[in-house]
Amino acid sequence: MQSRIKEIWSRHWYTPVAPTNLGVGRFILFGYVLLYCSFGRPGDFSAIGEIPASYFDPSLFYNLIGLQVASVGRLQQLDWLWRISCVLAGVGLFTRISVPVATLTTAYLLAILNSFGHPQLGHTLIVLAMMILSFVPCGHGVSVDSLLRKTPVSRSPKYNWPCQAIFMAVILAFFGAGLEKLRVSGLSWGSGLENHILGNRYSFALSSLQLSFGAFVLTHLPLKFLGTGSLALELFSVVALFSTRVRLLLVLALSGFIVAIWLTMGEEMFEFIALMSFGLNWDTLKKGFTQFWNKKTTIRCITQNRHPNS
Repeated sequence: MQSRIKEIWSRHWYTPVAPTNLGVGRFILFGYVLLYCSFGRPGDFSAIGEIPASYFDPSLFYNLIGLQVASVGRLQQLDWLWRISCVLAGVGLFTRISVPVATLTTAYLLAILNSFGHPQLGHTLIVLAMMILSFVPCGHGVSVDSLLRKTPVSRSPKYNWPCQAIFMAVILAFFGAGLEKLRVSGLSWGSGLENHILGNRYSFALSSLQLSFGAFVLTHLPLKFLGTGSLALELFSVVALFSTRVRLLLVLALSGFIVAIWLTMGEEMFEFIALMSFGLNWDTLKKGFTQFWNKKTTIRCITQNRHPNS
């Protein structure tokens, strides 16, 4: 029994894989962080330096290392350093330097952002994932560095365990949210979904699409059923850690869940979708898509009386 558990543990964490999954996850994560913070919130980190100090409520990160909010000019410099390092880390150029620099600047700037409002768990997971990437060869696949490297890399466990660790952290966040709902409200949590939706709709500036979608949900859909279903999805998400067969379906379901939350209540949690990309087998997805496309092309050519390669 002990040897069986050890075998399962080793296979989960240390199975040699290609660097593709780690590289795709790196590209999606840094690309998302750059786009979200550039075109979403806050847009420009230097503006935070103009907020009165009375609103400053230091996060745990600040309390541990005793940092202070930099001046507006220094924040502008850090903002540009952060953008450049995220671009380089995303495309996979000079990853041994760009990824750690992007990690440090992201940790500092997001810590500032979370010190002027409610801390977000997704931001903590982003920094945690970047810290893991800083200590592993995440530039060996899907990167400019890999194109410039003359010697190919072989399959290795060092490309597997970082992806599994990041994916596990995200899934446990969903599972923990489900357990917290059970602790607070039990199985009756779905009954209070209407109040939760209405409360969040007054807390965020919603677009006309979100207002219309939320109104449709409140008036036409069974909220108790939806609430119970979302609770079951969060609790069942932990299965994705143990079964690769249902992992893709659960990732798609959780992604749709996050999009539905944004459309209904305005809460933005898209970083969870970016982080879940580390748990997917992108080589298998590419192979399946290629087979599907070739089959589709062959069927179309047969119906048109043409050779597939013509």
